[in-house]
Amino acid sequence: WEAPLAAPIHQLAGINSLYYDHLPHNLYGKVDFGGMKYAWNNWADVLTPAAGTDVWAVYADQFYKGAASVIHRRLGRGTATYIGTDTDDGKLEKEVVRRVYTEAGVPTEDLPYGVVKEWRDGFYIALNYTSDIQEIVIPDEAEVLIGSARLEPAGVVVWKEKSDNKYK
Repeated sequence: WEAPLAAPIHQLAGINSLYYDHLPHNLYGKVDFGGMKYAWNNWADVLTPAAGTDVWAVYADQFYKGAASVIHRRLGRGTATYIGTDTDDGKLEKEVVRRVYTEAGVPTEDLPYGVVKEWRDGFYIALNYTSDIQEIVIPDEAEVLIGSARLEPAGVVVWKEKSDNKYK
């Protein structure tokens, strides 16, 4: 790419400028999001937000302390959120995405690590990508078509909720 980093999405995300940093493998910086601190060391975009862009998270240390790490911008009937920091454990990213969904009025749930749940064409599908048995919550009124809430390693469960009209 022979232009400023992420230049094609600057206007969309509400970025005036950015530069990046990474730390040595044994040194961690912190990002403050919602009063919680999250560790990072492998990638950090340091953002200068454009006017009208909200700063959701800032760097809590290093020489760019106070600089934007996560920004959020309203666009028409939607929003754009830019997460500039890559954490090893993904906890910052998870909480940012949770906030995006919460602000959009979309419910979220905490699934066990390695379990993926999707809604597709009127059916819910959960997959267990771990080597351990995982339990998931399936509503009592749901009709289970394949499998069960007890997911064996590499297991799958498919169900349909009888009152599911939210996507029709």
